[in-house]
This record gives sequence, C-alpha cells and structure tokens, in this order.
Amino acid sequence: MVRVISRLTEQGVKIFDEYLELIDTIVVPQDPPPQTYTVSSTGDRLVYTTSEAAICLGPDRREAWRFEFPPGTEVVPVDCAFCHDDTLVWLFLPNVARGSSDPDVWTALDAVTGEIKVCHDLETSGLGGHQIAFPYGTHMMLDVSEGEAGSRTFDSGGEDWLRTYPWNDRCAIAIAPDASGFMTVAHGQEDVAFHSFGPEDERVTVTISDFPVDPDRTVIEWAGGFLDGDAAIVVLSDEESWWRHFRVDTRFGEVIGDLGIETIDEYDLELLGDGTYVITDTDGTLRRM
Repeated sequence: MVRVISRLTEQGVKIFDEYLELIDTIVVPQDPPPQTYTVSSTGDRLVYTTSEAAICLGPDRREAWRFEFPPGTEVVPVDCAFCHDDTLVWLFLPNVARGSSDPDVWTALDAVTGEIKVCHDLETSGLGGHQIAFPYGTHMMLDVSEGEAGSRTFDSGGEDWLRTYPWNDRCAIAIAPDASGFMTVAHGQEDVAFHSFGPEDERVTVTISDFPVDPDRTVIEWAGGFLDGDAAIVVLSDEESWWRHFRVDTRFGEVIGDLGIETIDEYDLELLGDGTYVITDTDGTLRRM
C-alpha cells in the first residue's frame, strides 16, 4: 500500500491518495508558525513542529498531545517523521545550534500519547537533521548536518540501541524499498554510493565523471532516491541554471540514462519505491509518473 502523499500549502497540509485525489486538508495553526511536519501512512494523524514544541493533531484534527522542547536562543528546525508502522514519531532536536544547554537529542514518541519511548543523546552539533524511515516497523535512519564539519549518520530501531556509521563525509539520502541497502552522497558532492547493511559496508560508487556532464562544473545534489529495488534516481546540477535526473543501476553502478523530466527544483521528486514518482507541475498540480 502506498502511503498518503502530502504537501504544505497556504491552506494547510493537503493529503492525497495514491491516485493523487485530494482526500483532506488539515489546517495547521500559524502562531507560532510550523517548521516541519509529518503525516501517518493513512493520513489520520499529523505531527508538526514549531520553535517551541512538537504537536500532534489526531483523527478529529484536535490537539492530541504536545511535546515541549528545551528552551533555546536560536530558531533551528526540529525534524519529525513517522516510522513505517506509525507507532512512533521520531524527532531530531539540534539543541546545540538552538542555543540550549542540552545536547543534541534524537528521540521517539508514542504516536498516540506523545510519551517518550526512545531517547539518544548525540555527540553532534547539528544544524539540521534528515530522517529516513526503514520500510518496516519502527526503524529509522538519521542524517545530521554539521555544516562545514560534514555529516553524521545514525540508525535506531525503537529500542535502547543506536548505530553510528563510521564517517562524517557522507549524507544519507534514501533506503532501498526492500531495506537491502541505502544511498549516500558525498558531503563534497563528488559521488553517490549505494551501500549494503552488512558488516563490511559493501558499496557501489558512481562519480560525476561517470555521467555525461562536465565534471568541473557539475555537482551531485543531496537528493534523489530509489526508483525500485534495482535502480535509483541521482540528481545532478551546475548549481546555477539546470538540474537533471539520471537513472542508475544500484547493483553495478551503471548510468542508464537521463529521465528527461522537468521539476520545479532539484528536490521536487518524491520516489515511491515501486517504479513511480511524484513531481509538481508548474501550476502546482501533482503528477505521478
């Protein structure tokens, strides 16, 4: 089953079914303004973050619970994400950048009650976080951006354990639809890699020089993801006037070709993992291709 697809608009969070038919619009309070949001797979719950708290709107669209953040002097977005089975909502709090006395924290809350179920103190100084749900259970991956210092990657399964990946120069982008591996892009944007989850971290690496572009004028964007179990979409740009989407065989690193699609920006491509993806037309209409 395809999870609902959602977009934040001036009218609220619009929720669409797999055929891109609008099924609901959830009005989100604007004082204080929302920073990030996440919707459960069926669209019955929405969690959004502000500078002060994470708030859950339940099936009746009323506030179900609120999780207050530690006081801070700076406004830095707190990322939120439902896990695959919708039982937990994961939050990354970049407390150091927020000017809080607390360390950076990665925590998981009960999606129904807001009760803390998992809490990891991280030795990071994150400027932001990007969370990627595994395609099963409560398992989540976290990429923490530390600016010029690089990027850190972690994962956790909803229990009191944390895996730290042995690098600070790669950004986690996506997890394969069968959870057999994951995709990263170099912090310097010179290559993309497809990793296994085994202890040896077997990987296939594709560099800018492998694409039909000028390698001196092109970067690999921190975007894209898995089209299906065997192919990924990698986004390249010259950082000024163009961006292109290339299909890559994740098993052998072969660049299959340019998708030839147009999107409103480098990041407007939502891959569904079943060979299809969603983009936004110039008039704001969503299209599944």
